[in-house]
Amino acid sequence: KQPAGLVWRPVSGPEGSAIRTNMYAAESTYSLRFIEYLSKFLLNYDASSIALWKRRGDELSVLPMDAYQDKRLEQFASFSASVEYGLKRYNGTEGAAPPGQVPVPRV
Repeated sequence: KQPAGLVWRPVSGPEGSAIRTNMYAAESTYSLRFIEYLSKFLLNYDASSIALWKRRGDELSVLPMDAYQDKRLEQFASFSASVEYGLKRYNGTEGAAPPGQVPVPRV
């Protein structure tokens, strides 16, 4: 079962080639280094990402340490690919909106 508020979902399916195309579009705006950094940031500070990461790690707890580490690297690559896919809507020459143009909700 997925934790409440989980925003990550599988993106595999018959539309796989469209997904890869969208990921390449995100790569043209954001470097792989940035995508990796953002992935690590989410795994440390985003509650839904942390819950997903913990759940996926718990599933591997029966593996020997070397197999566990290899599988975690695969999982991180998969998570980073999901982050890259999510960035597709912010691609192009302008990328994400500059900080001064991001709407800030008033409390």
